[in-house]
Amino acid sequence: MTPIRRPTASLVGLVAATALAIGAGATVLLLPHDRPTALSSPAVTAAVPVESRDDVDERQVQLVPRTGSARMIVSPRPGVLTGLSCSAGGEISSGDVVATVDGAPVVALATAVPLWRALEAGDRGDDVRGLQSELTRSGASISVDGIFGAGTQRAVRAYLTARGVPMAATDPVPVDAVAWIPAPRVQTEGCPGVVGSRVDSGDELVRLPVELQSIRLDEPPLDASPGDRVVSVADVTVGITPEGMVTDPADLSRLAATREYAASRGQETPTISARWSLAEPVRVSVVPPGALVGLRDGTACLQPVDTSGTALSPVLVEVVGSQLGQSFVVPPDGVSVSSVTPHPDGGISCR
Repeated sequence: MTPIRRPTASLVGLVAATALAIGAGATVLLLPHDRPTALSSPAVTAAVPVESRDDVDERQVQLVPRTGSARMIVSPRPGVLTGLSCSAGGEISSGDVVATVDGAPVVALATAVPLWRALEAGDRGDDVRGLQSELTRSGASISVDGIFGAGTQRAVRAYLTARGVPMAATDPVPVDAVAWIPAPRVQTEGCPGVVGSRVDSGDELVRLPVELQSIRLDEPPLDASPGDRVVSVADVTVGITPEGMVTDPADLSRLAATREYAASRGQETPTISARWSLAEPVRVSVVPPGALVGLRDGTACLQPVDTSGTALSPVLVEVVGSQLGQSFVVPPDGVSVSSVTPHPDGGISCR
């Protein structure tokens, strides 16, 4: 009889290990497991809140100046230049004593029409009106009527004597004591006057930047909100036409008095950095761009939802701008939108 061979200890161990491995694998396959986060479906947001705010649609722009003839402050009388208050790149304001000739003060005076005659009681004209306007700007309480009366006489005498110019109560206005400047405040470009030298009437004492005739907006942004606009250079803000032009003489004078304009004169192609914005703020609602459906002719449909997420009737809104992943819209008068569907059904209609 053939003897029965018993399995060796090593063979028994191998079989046991194999069975254990198979059982463990089956257990792994049968036990539930978590789905990887990367493969999970993103949560769907039913609604997003709508922010309301005042917006002026401010943009950074470049202004292109158009200039004319050179301008200067000249001596109103002959004599020896005994003093000059001037520094290149500085400022001179109406009422400043800009120079002394033979020791007597020369007062800078900004009037719409340069003083060309020694005004006295009873004189009428645009030069009188220009003088009255400047006196009232400096604080005098007189009528701006173009008639040189007793009130104007007292006001101009007080103005000049406070600056060292002698003037009796009934004296004519001493035009040889004033030097015309084109604006209440001007930037200086140079100081050609030489203290100690002899000057004649009309000799240049201070050089000003060339005359600023107009300013235009270079490359207006295409997606700007509609409405009247202004431009701001430093702390000066003036109106600008829908065509992107500044032509009002008073506004141009204010811009010409800025350091930014003076600095532009040294450029090969002069430009001025400015802020371009709405003249009056608009109350806008801020929504995700994807919330707008059927954008056409500056309007689009918006799907409002209530606090429970229930869709309300679609609303036709005016789209006034966009910036950094936000769209700015204006709902109809009397309609308040507090929440919207960020990605509404493209089939909604509001027209």
